Amino acid sequence: MKLYEEIKNVLVMRPNERCEIPEYILENLNLHIELRPYQKEALQYYLFSRKNPELQMHLMFEMATGSGKTLMMAALMLECFKRGYENFVFFVHSSAILEKTKQNFSNPQSSKYLFAPDIVIDAQNIAINVCKNFNESKAGQINIYFDTIQGLFSLLNRERENAFTIADFKGKKLVVIADEAHHLNAQTKKKQSQKDQQDMQSWEGVSQEIFKAHSENMLFEFSATLPREKSVQEKYEDKIIYEYTLKDFRHEGYSKEINLIKYEGAQREKRILGALVCSLYRQEIAGLHKIALKPVVLFKSRTIKESNENQELFFKMLDELDVGELEKFFGGVLEGFGVLYEAKKFFQQRSLEQVLRDLKREFQAHFIININDTTELETNQILINTLEDGGNKIRAIFAVDKLNEGWDVLNLFDIVRLTEGAINDTPKEAQLIGRGARYFPFEAGGEYRGIGERYKRKFDTLSVPLRALEILCYHAEGENAVIHRLRAELKQMGLIDDDREYIELKLKEEFKASKIYREGYFAANKVSTIKNAIKNAHSENPCVGGYFDLKALKEAIDIFKSPLQVRLVNSSYIQEIKVLDEDMEQKEELEGLDDRQNRDFKELCGSVILKAMDKSGEFFTFENLKQVFDGIKGRGEFIEKYFAPIKLELDKRQTHISPQTRLEIALFVCEAFKNQIQAKIQTLSIQDWYLIPLKFLGDKVITRAKKQNTQDGKNGKNSKEEQGSAIDVTKFQWFAFKNFVGTSEEMRFVEVISGYATKLDEKYTQWFLIRNERNPEMAVYVDESDKNSSDPLKRNDIRRFEPDFYFLGCPKDDDGIEILQCLIEPKGKGFVEKDEWKEKFLKRLLSTPVIVENNEKKFKFSRVKVIGLPFFTESDTNKFNEALEESLLSQAKS
Repeated sequence: MKLYEEIKNVLVMRPNERCEIPEYILENLNLHIELRPYQKEALQYYLFSRKNPELQMHLMFEMATGSGKTLMMAALMLECFKRGYENFVFFVHSSAILEKTKQNFSNPQSSKYLFAPDIVIDAQNIAINVCKNFNESKAGQINIYFDTIQGLFSLLNRERENAFTIADFKGKKLVVIADEAHHLNAQTKKKQSQKDQQDMQSWEGVSQEIFKAHSENMLFEFSATLPREKSVQEKYEDKIIYEYTLKDFRHEGYSKEINLIKYEGAQREKRILGALVCSLYRQEIAGLHKIALKPVVLFKSRTIKESNENQELFFKMLDELDVGELEKFFGGVLEGFGVLYEAKKFFQQRSLEQVLRDLKREFQAHFIININDTTELETNQILINTLEDGGNKIRAIFAVDKLNEGWDVLNLFDIVRLTEGAINDTPKEAQLIGRGARYFPFEAGGEYRGIGERYKRKFDTLSVPLRALEILCYHAEGENAVIHRLRAELKQMGLIDDDREYIELKLKEEFKASKIYREGYFAANKVSTIKNAIKNAHSENPCVGGYFDLKALKEAIDIFKSPLQVRLVNSSYIQEIKVLDEDMEQKEELEGLDDRQNRDFKELCGSVILKAMDKSGEFFTFENLKQVFDGIKGRGEFIEKYFAPIKLELDKRQTHISPQTRLEIALFVCEAFKNQIQAKIQTLSIQDWYLIPLKFLGDKVITRAKKQNTQDGKNGKNSKEEQGSAIDVTKFQWFAFKNFVGTSEEMRFVEVISGYATKLDEKYTQWFLIRNERNPEMAVYVDESDKNSSDPLKRNDIRRFEPDFYFLGCPKDDDGIEILQCLIEPKGKGFVEKDEWKEKFLKRLLSTPVIVENNEKKFKFSRVKVIGLPFFTESDTNKFNEALEESLLSQAKS
């Protein structure tokens, strides 16, 4: 069993042992980069492993390309520094990515800098010191030596002034961090290529020699593609602290989807033009939705000579392109071409002359680079590592192999294979596609406002133009053997699914023509961390007040509930106490000073509180305080309002309180206050209900594992039936979709609704039943937290609920309600008890409906009343029917 599996099993059985991520990590990472759930879990597994007295000092994080490994490395650096490690050796495989990596860790001006502008740990400002050797190491700083493993190997084996020798590492406690660490295993592999044998002398040998130079050294390896050889897997079985595969990454929505576009014939011009059309289409769609995006195309060749020839062909094709050629090209683009087909439909609605002008303007020569050009190597390296920056105008890149590793790019949307015949290295080609599949984060506006999360796919199940911003296209000649091998490799990596079936669900034309669809809204709520809620509120309205008021805080955090116990400060005084201990009379007299134990924080430390706040980092800047705390106009007012109520319990021996002691106490209180507030703002919070346009619903394609007709010996049912089948409901004019995927129990529910159709027609001007087919926007969140529980997971228990059906109707006797929304959940007998919390929530809505409205004039049908019904079960339809009659058939009047 792998190390992470052992930890996972322990935490499932004993969730109380899950470690919270320390605030000194969270607050010292880049404020604009939030740790994702899987990154937090990886850190929690690591922190749990630290509790083990026989700690494994050599750990492997096997995490997908694009999953944020470098942010994890930065977090680990902070954790290790806190524990006394000040020297870090960071090495990579390729010199091409060395400078980029160095910038990310050490240059605060870099757009991808990983740390906060000011790193503060234990009230001390910590600097990043990049050093050439550890003679340049500075006490109290994070000292990092960057190199390639080949460069480090060379330094260790050739005597040179100011260079490292292995002696430099002996006697120094340090942390070794290896990126793209699959290269470290040349020696472990049983079958070694010539390159493996060369690597054996450098990668694995050097890393191990440095790691073993001190008994307390730590080695963190990171890899997206750990070799699958048995010998390598056995080596890492007790070292893999966390595993997050590309398949996990994709299925959780953090990557683009892949669209393989096959072109018949060997004309490279077709592939070039297809990619340019797709790129221009994405740019237009992004612009229409006010999303800042400059899509990039990568043209891949086998050799530098071919790459140069393809660049010349590119300019020639674009120069000679005319409307006739463009029209002819579109004529050969069929429905199976995915994004390219959508682009064709889009551009055919406008003047092709304008499309031609746009193509020639956007892909001018000075917007194109050839990364193989050694004369511009440094400039080109900067350009390809800043492709997302606003001032970077590059639209297309010609390359061979220089971008296969370490290239962090989010706005690459098209890869064009400009060679014919077999791919020499299919896994390498698939890894390049995986690198390009990194998701470009955006927030949808307009009618799609509020849908999905910024860093995850939002439109998997919706046929909308913005879907094109979530797909990477790979353009290749239509060679069956090549595409077949590439598809197989992508499937193994988890980037595509061949073992899944696709079911198309179409909306009825009558529903799309209805007024409720064209102008109506439905209501949902959201969940986010309190930290994100604060950030979002202030981005929308900078003048909005702080999130917490004093009353809410007094109920939420411990520092207001009881006196804060302050440790003894001033070491010289501790020595004095030891002397006094010899005199029993003086000791008893000292212990009797109980009246000096409880003090008001502001009264005791008032003169030095501002200084302590300054030393405690960005949290206590007024810019931050005014966002978190309500009703303050300055830091002085913050002290009066939020620090004055804090009571302290001093150590009984703390009789002498000098100005320095007051400052130490103030620093201690500031840290305690900050830690408790930051722990609170990391918890989840359900946000207000809001309105979403109903017309966001479109035709859908749902995917699921292919069904197997296997018998379940326990109950005689086959898995195909349990999984649900596509059911035709065209005969029900009030059902929004022509079909839905459901069980026999759900179909029975639809038939019950059919029995009430006449009565519902009498109460509503129009009404529809909508099957919620995995629409994340139609999910609601339920707070099942137990604030008095000793289990931290139960104290912040926010649960996601996706009701199976939505009833939406416009009451004739509306009483100000324009749309009545009812959440309905058919439930099999075996799941009623397990999902009891859902039914409680539905019943709460029934007894206490939620009214959601938007008073802006542009919104119609924008006062929505949300109710729920108890579970529909075949075994007890009477309870459901009674509730339906008392709600849907009476709510229209109330």
